[in-house]
Amino acid sequence: MRKLLLLIVFLSLTQALPAEDVFVLGARSQGATLPGSTAFIRWDADTSFHNLGATEATIRRLGVSNGFFMVPGTKTEFSIPPGRSTTTAFEVGPLFPDATPLWITHFDVPPEVFVDSALLPALVDSAGAVPPTIQLIYGKTSLPVWRSLTPAHQRQVHTGISLGELPSHINVGVYNAGTSQAQAIVEVYRACDDRVIDARTVTVPPDTVIQFGGFDASLIFNGCPPERFGFYGLGYVIVTVDQPSLSFTSIVVDGQLPISGVQVSGGR
Repeated sequence: MRKLLLLIVFLSLTQALPAEDVFVLGARSQGATLPGSTAFIRWDADTSFHNLGATEATIRRLGVSNGFFMVPGTKTEFSIPPGRSTTTAFEVGPLFPDATPLWITHFDVPPEVFVDSALLPALVDSAGAVPPTIQLIYGKTSLPVWRSLTPAHQRQVHTGISLGELPSHINVGVYNAGTSQAQAIVEVYRACDDRVIDARTVTVPPDTVIQFGGFDASLIFNGCPPERFGFYGLGYVIVTVDQPSLSFTSIVVDGQLPISGVQVSGGR
């Protein structure tokens, strides 16, 4: 009997753990054309997966937001050998709709798979070349990877919003995962005195992500008392949505190319 119990325990411990929900941000948007040039900035996002396990892992796509039309025959799942990496762009190909610059993809991912998402701004020159020349010369900016939706009416706090004294603006994205139109309250705070420096109430259709731009960032570093120097240039954003949701915040320098020259990564 004791051996039988030990065998049952051993088998239960060695069974594969259930896959987990993972939500990632997709993007493709054309930015400004460079002065005196046919080249323009394009914003792309991609997600990479690394299998840390000892057996093959299967990734399944459960859904895509914003009324995303999937070309018939597009993969809904792919597998990764142990110790190997892959990306959605490589496995699935271009999923980029013309109608929306942003979307949320919902994946079913085994727990032994590490997921990383990134924004990769590129320089695209369409003059003469088919397909156009694409140069990834602006670096990488990490994007959030969500493991669950935020329940309705629960505050989502985005901390560390700062670019110091560089002229900049704040964008806030809201994904409504519900089945009804959502109302979202977006508040931008200055950390030194917790003052609201900008606020807006927005609406988002069901199963849709929208980025709202133009939030004022100038007061994050203007007006803080000298004795609060440790908070200098630091802000945070609070988003409250009346439907299950996700949200994200970016702060972007005005009038400069989107160059990211430093990347820091932690291990798992």
